[in-house]
Amino acid sequence: MEYEFLFEEKDCKIKHLKRGNESVFQINDKSYSVQYDLISENFLLLKIENKIYKVYFAENEDIRYINVNGEFFILRQKEKGLKKLPKEEKLAEDQTICAPMPGNIVKINVKEGETVEKNQSLIILEAMKMENILVSPIKGKVERIYVSSSQLVNANQPLLEIKSFS
Repeated sequence: MEYEFLFEEKDCKIKHLKRGNESVFQINDKSYSVQYDLISENFLLLKIENKIYKVYFAENEDIRYINVNGEFFILRQKEKGLKKLPKEEKLAEDQTICAPMPGNIVKINVKEGETVEKNQSLIILEAMKMENILVSPIKGKVERIYVSSSQLVNANQPLLEIKSFS
């Protein structure tokens, strides 16, 4: 199989050849031998060059949510492969922070009316047995919080709104 996608805004081509529980991936001009064990429906252990990676994954229509050793990726299916979506979308003045994947709100670290700095922790979302810290993409003021602690949320559900200081 051959895939094309964007990774950190660079074009990547991946060729995949499967042999039993081992696969060979050619990413651009480099080849990797990958062994894997499917532990459960959405948990996989990968061994690449003697390093173990824990991979949790979930799907929602054409979106795939992937956690590799605590690093999160959101992939959107395209006609010819996958595209990594940016972690921070550059928006105009106001920001609506949405859940990147389905999960449970563990903690809300801010209050309405509070001033926040760029990269400040806003909400902790538990998904796929991992805690995800959602941070502010801008400096601004928390205008509205749409969720509460212990609430279950869907992917792309608005969590809070921040108004930029301009």
